[in-house]
Amino acid sequence: MRIAKRLAVMRWVSSGSPRWVGVPAWAWFFLLHEGGIFFCWVLPYPQVPLAYLKAQEAFYPTGHFWFRWDSLWYMVIAAHGYGHQPAARAFFPWVPLLIHVTGVWGAWALTQGAFAGSLVLAARLFGRLGLSQGHERYALLLFAMNPAMIFYATLYAEPWTVFWTLVALECGHRQRWMGAAGASAFAAITQATGLLVGLFPLLVWGSAVHRRAWKASWGPMFWGVGGLVGLTGYTVYLGVRWHQPFAWMSAQGRFWGGHWVWPWQQWMQGLLYGEDHGAILLRGLLWLAMTLFGIGTVRLWVGLRGSALEMWALALYGTVGVLVALSFEGQWPLHSAVRIASMYFPMYVGLSRLPAWLRSGAAVMLGSLAVLGTILFTHGWYFQ
Repeated sequence: MRIAKRLAVMRWVSSGSPRWVGVPAWAWFFLLHEGGIFFCWVLPYPQVPLAYLKAQEAFYPTGHFWFRWDSLWYMVIAAHGYGHQPAARAFFPWVPLLIHVTGVWGAWALTQGAFAGSLVLAARLFGRLGLSQGHERYALLLFAMNPAMIFYATLYAEPWTVFWTLVALECGHRQRWMGAAGASAFAAITQATGLLVGLFPLLVWGSAVHRRAWKASWGPMFWGVGGLVGLTGYTVYLGVRWHQPFAWMSAQGRFWGGHWVWPWQQWMQGLLYGEDHGAILLRGLLWLAMTLFGIGTVRLWVGLRGSALEMWALALYGTVGVLVALSFEGQWPLHSAVRIASMYFPMYVGLSRLPAWLRSGAAVMLGSLAVLGTILFTHGWYFQ
C-alpha cells in the first residue's frame, strides 16, 4: 500500500494534468520544504550529548533547531566582526551583514523569502528552457527537497548564493545589465563559488564578439564585472584591515582543513571512508547523491546541440560547480561536497530527463538523504 501511494505521488508530480487547485507548483514545493524540515525536527531522535557540545566552540551551546554550526559563526561575526577569530575570515560577509542589520530572526525570515524567490525564478528559468510541465515540476521538486535542504532554511550562504545567481540570470535574460551586475556582486560576497555566475555573461559576451555585435557585447561585459567587484571588495577589505587580502582562502586550509584534490579522488574515497569510520548509511547516501548529481550533470550535455545559448551556459555552470564541489575536500571525503553541489540547479534539469524508473529512484534516494541530514542537523549532530 505504501509503495502504491509513493508511486501515485510521483505520477502526480510528473503528470501534466492541472491538479494544483490554482496554486503554483513552486508554492507547493516551498510548503513541502518547510513542512519537511519541521517534521524532521519533531521526530524522536537523540539530541546531541552535552559532552559533544563542550567539544565545540564556546558559543555552540547557544545553537538550536535552525541555528547550528556555520550559522553560529555568522552570528558571532555579525556581533563582533572579523577580528574576533582569524578562522572567521573564511566566511564571506553577506550573511553576517544581513544578521547585523536585521537581527537573527529577521535574517532567518529573509532567508525563507530568498528560497521561495529562488523557486519562483527557477520555475521561470525552467519554463524558458522549454521543459515539459512534468519535467519542470520534477526539477523543482528535486531543488526544493534536495539532500542539503536544511541549509536552505537556516543562516548559511547557500540559499543566498542560489538566490542572487538566479536574480542575475533573470536580469541578464531581460538585458537589465545593472541589475545583473549587482546580483552577481552579491553572489560573490556570499561565498567564493558565487563568482561562477560570471560564466553566464562570459558566454553571452563571447557569442556577441563572435558575431561581431560590438554594441551587444558591452552589456554582458558590465554584468561580468559585477562578480569580480564583489569578490575584490572583500579581498581589499581583508588586505587593508589585516594585511591578509587572501585570508578567506588561506583560512580554509589553516583552520578548517580544506584542500584541493582531483574530483574523482574524493568521489572514490567517499565510498570507502564510511567502511572505515562507521556511519555507513550516511556515507553511502552522500556518495550516491554525488553520483546522481554527476549523472544529472552529464545528462544536461546529451542532445544539447542546437539548444539556445542559455542552455549551454547552464550546462557549463552546472558542470563546473559540481566539479568544484568534488574537488574541494574538507577534513574527510565528501565533508561538504553535497551541500556545495546542491546549489548547482542545472543538474536537477538533467535528472528530470532521465528514464522514469531512474527518476523515481533518484527522488527516493535523494529524499532519504534530505530527511536523514535534516534530522541530524536539527538534533545537533554534524551533517555536511
